[in-house]
Amino acid sequence: MKKHFYVVLFALLLGTLSSASAQPANRYVQYDSKITFKPDEAGISADVTLIIPTSLLQNQQLTLLLSKQQSISHISGTQLKSYAIETSTRVPPWNLITLNFEDTQQPSYSVNLKYAGSIDETAGHGNYINKQGAHLSIDSAWHPFVADFATKMTGKVQLTVPTDWELFSPGHQQRRTADSRLVINDMPAIDVVLFAQRAPQIKTVNNVEVIYQGITSTKAQRLADDGSQCLTALNANMSSDNQLARAHLIVLERNGPSFARGHYISMSKASLSTRQADYQYVCHELAHHWTPFANAMSHDYWMMESFAEYISAQQLKRRFGEHAYQQVAERWQQLAKGVGFVWRANTPERASHRVNYGLGPLRLTQLANRIGNKKFAQLLAWYTANDVTETEQLLNKIGEITSATTQAWFTKQLGQRERKK
Repeated sequence: MKKHFYVVLFALLLGTLSSASAQPANRYVQYDSKITFKPDEAGISADVTLIIPTSLLQNQQLTLLLSKQQSISHISGTQLKSYAIETSTRVPPWNLITLNFEDTQQPSYSVNLKYAGSIDETAGHGNYINKQGAHLSIDSAWHPFVADFATKMTGKVQLTVPTDWELFSPGHQQRRTADSRLVINDMPAIDVVLFAQRAPQIKTVNNVEVIYQGITSTKAQRLADDGSQCLTALNANMSSDNQLARAHLIVLERNGPSFARGHYISMSKASLSTRQADYQYVCHELAHHWTPFANAMSHDYWMMESFAEYISAQQLKRRFGEHAYQQVAERWQQLAKGVGFVWRANTPERASHRVNYGLGPLRLTQLANRIGNKKFAQLLAWYTANDVTETEQLLNKIGEITSATTQAWFTKQLGQRERKK
């Protein structure tokens, strides 16, 4: 039971990542991974090489996370002094791998890991490998990633898969042989994700594809239409140099939350409901292309989710009207009841689900009402075009656009509970 709790906990923490946020190039870990799928064993074998910039090391150390389901057979690397493998205290089903490097003043270090194991489909994380396909993300820790839940990676994955599987992933793909695909991803993200399916069901409207399981073709067609309409509207409102050209909405019969990685969006069938709710749901995930990714374990993570929620609610209002928007606002109010605060400078803990999807968007709405649509649009344009990962950055910009008085007022609003109405 504890295993399920910890894995689902971190799935909830890391449901969505943005492609808008950017670290300097020398802040990315580069991966070169070779993965062979073993559908009969619900598993994989992996050969992963990581290039780690020296700037990412702390006291010549870097820590990675990898599921205990994956048995490590080899670790070596350039100037790797030693390593240690121990149980993660944050997520006990995962291993913490501490790498210790020699201090040789070089710009980067490399490490190679070889491992093999299975994906436990019953663990509650929504990941699986079977004879029909695979769904893999950070939630099963199938591929190593940096343990701070913030450091981003780019790279390439060479996959050996059944010849009749169709593959979906961030980045772009090359088919090398009948059973070999190369995925190249230059969009920085903290994990490696993919979906593969034998003879997938697909509905397409313009630049949006819905790949689906467990829903009707009519429902899938509506989602594709909703996605296309919302994506067109979002691109029209966002910076011209950061457009999202296409989207794959992958709707699966699985546990776990939805998450977005650029054009690749993984959704749970269980989260679908009414047409209007589904429209906001799709818009929220699409909006994450423009919401900068803050450290998922920090008190600044609320911005990413609350801004996506605010943006998607505005899109819902534009399409379905004021009544549909007010239903969302009422849901925010219900979630916000009893919640202490959104953010406080001296409180480092990450905000709860009820903050991210309730009190947070309420506070943004109150800010918009106070400063007016023109200034809030200016703030939103700045936020979605820059690497805004700390709440202090947002507060300083509010002061710049409006006044020190408004900055102080919003700081106070973030630090107090919603008043009863």
